[in-house]
Amino acid sequence: MDLLLQNISTVKLEKMRQKIVKVHKRLFRLPVIVFALLMVWTVVINWISLSALFSGNWTGGARMGAILYLIGQVMMNLTVSCVVFLFYYILVWHRQYQHFNFTFKNKYVLQTLLELPGFADLRYESAKAQFSFDEIQAIHLIPPGEKGFFQSTDQLSGTLDQVRFCAGNVVTEERSVFQGRRTLPDTRFSGQVIAFSQFDNRKISDGCLQILPKQALKYMKKQTAPYPVETESVAFHQKFAVFAEDPHNAFYILTPQVMEQILAFAEFAQEPVYLVFCGSSLHVAIQQFRNPFGALVDIPVEEQRKRIVQDSELMRRARDILIQIPRESNSAE
Repeated sequence: MDLLLQNISTVKLEKMRQKIVKVHKRLFRLPVIVFALLMVWTVVINWISLSALFSGNWTGGARMGAILYLIGQVMMNLTVSCVVFLFYYILVWHRQYQHFNFTFKNKYVLQTLLELPGFADLRYESAKAQFSFDEIQAIHLIPPGEKGFFQSTDQLSGTLDQVRFCAGNVVTEERSVFQGRRTLPDTRFSGQVIAFSQFDNRKISDGCLQILPKQALKYMKKQTAPYPVETESVAFHQKFAVFAEDPHNAFYILTPQVMEQILAFAEFAQEPVYLVFCGSSLHVAIQQFRNPFGALVDIPVEEQRKRIVQDSELMRRARDILIQIPRESNSAE
């Protein structure tokens, strides 16, 4: 991680945010100004035609032709304004926001997380993908979508209560076939995936055990383990579908206490959650279209601390599922 980014002051970060706010305002003002200037120019160069049109000197086909010509000029001006908006968005606003967002996560997010109990050895990389398409497909955690539309960004790694974790944002998309034609990509999953190095210091899952939200099963065809498992918990069965490579392993891992923790985690997330126990590791996915720890341009930097703490709480609740691993506070005792 770049030390310059780590050591940047909060004041400088706030100045970067304020600069982005100004750029954001220009993003919408500039196309309007361009359109207004083009319309003035259109009126000037077509003044004679406009005078003849509104005075009634032109009739029939000539009048209709003049009207269509002017409509074409207006549409051209509108198109040019939209192109200006697009170029300014890509070349100016998007680049500056990406730099601000990267610096915000490297400096302020990591600093805030390190001040919270349990987090240590944190590292963030925006461009490096934490999870590959092949890895996601191999563990059958979420709907995989098509490889060409797979996205994985924002790698955050470290330890939480002495357990190593890796987290990243993942988007999977897939095109459907409608009337013989392939449609535009449809999002199957968008959210955060967290991998914990171990879920229990006494147990290892014999094969993979999937806990999937029932509403996602239609996207997980041919992705589930061979044996469906029905647990004794009615509340758990209503919310999740369980699949195992070994049915006996499911009851070995899913104790009543673990199921309670998973239900509590799902209730806190308020979004579909996916879990896979495999070997000694646990993978957790939370469907959320908002980028966790992402920088906001309309809120001062220091006021975004509360949001960072809330995003970290989701990871901490996922950590609570690992009930058999002593916490840092317990080990200190």
